[in-house]
Amino acid sequence: MGRKLLVIMILWANGTFSQEPAERQKIQEIQIEGLKRTKENFLRRLIKVKPNSVYDSLKVVTDVERLKRLPGIASASYDLEQEQEGYVLTYTVVENFTIIPGLRIATANNGDFAFRVSVFEFNLLGNNQLLGGFYERDVFDSYGFFWEHPFLFSDKVGVGFAYQDLTTQEPVFFDAGTKDYRFNSRSIEGKLLFSFDFHH
Repeated sequence: MGRKLLVIMILWANGTFSQEPAERQKIQEIQIEGLKRTKENFLRRLIKVKPNSVYDSLKVVTDVERLKRLPGIASASYDLEQEQEGYVLTYTVVENFTIIPGLRIATANNGDFAFRVSVFEFNLLGNNQLLGGFYERDVFDSYGFFWEHPFLFSDKVGVGFAYQDLTTQEPVFFDAGTKDYRFNSRSIEGKLLFSFDFHH
């Protein structure tokens, strides 16, 4: 009786604590669904889970969070299915509307009507480049142009460029009264964008 009980306990423990074969724990295939404007190969560069790698739930959750942080993506989720040869991992994304116009209306220092119009695209060419500019009329004309590609070289390194030509009417205060003068500022900016890690 004791021997039978021991055999039963060993078989139960073996069935309970046995693991799947290594092949069945691997990611056989990765699919990305819901894409309209965003390029699939761009997202595949960013995600850390790769085909034929061992399934790691923490990496998958981190990939989903990484996708959600992109300007072109409104939300993301994943689904995991067990197949004969391993797992099929499916990321599902919902894209944002990424062309954002802007309009600002104000009164200039001299009492004239002033305005600023702008338009920015946050998913240019489907790889989350930023391209935009503005025109402003505030007594004088001003304008600016901006371009950023945060993932040009890798998932951590990118570049940005900006040009602004700003002209405003500014007051100067004297004892005898106030005088207005025209102030002009031109700037060109180039920057290297680097992400230290996922959290910075």
